[in-house]
Amino acid sequence: RIPVSVAYGSDIDLVEKTLLDISLENKNVLDSPAPRVRFREFGDSSLRFELLCWAREPAVRGLTIHEINKSIYRKFREMGIRIPFPQRDVHIYREGSSGSFND
Repeated sequence: RIPVSVAYGSDIDLVEKTLLDISLENKNVLDSPAPRVRFREFGDSSLRFELLCWAREPAVRGLTIHEINKSIYRKFREMGIRIPFPQRDVHIYREGSSGSFND
């Protein structure tokens, strides 16, 4: 299970295809059961997907996740798919102000 977050506005079909292609290109990922991608949720700052695939043996699981994560980062940059970071708006009000931006 590899969680992957992308920016709102991303082409979700392209995200799904890209993740599947990456998993199928990795020599340590089994063909059966077939890798799959699930759109899990609408997050605060991102759309959250999960890549589900099986490593050919437990000893290479960590290496496989490492390789896939690197491939995701590189391919997303190449394809223009943004990996977001949490964002917050901070509003500073002066004591005694009405709370409007005109104060």
